[in-house]
Amino acid sequence: MHECSDGGFRVFEVADLIECMPKKFKPDLSCVKICMDYLQKSGYVFIKYKDAEKYCLMPLPVSYELVESESVKKQKDKKLLKIGILGYILVLFFAFLGSFLANIIFRVNPNL
Repeated sequence: MHECSDGGFRVFEVADLIECMPKKFKPDLSCVKICMDYLQKSGYVFIKYKDAEKYCLMPLPVSYELVESESVKKQKDKKLLKIGILGYILVLFFAFLGSFLANIIFRVNPNL
């Protein structure tokens, strides 16, 4: 399978498309046909020609925007996860530090 980085037409084998689909759906030729028809009707791809073994198609700008927005979302999610983990570590550190300092203060002045 080839990526359409230049925005031109590419030929995709139906077998490759079936291989890329999740196995839990038990994909076959009719499943690929339904998916391709949906993508064309939704404006994500333009199909130049198709037969039982191949599809010649071109991704449209909407599909590039969708992939790009998903990539940006994944990057934001990774950043939020890192910030969350750092916050969790800081909370644990300061809780430990607070209990450590309280323990030292009570040992120095047990009358408190």
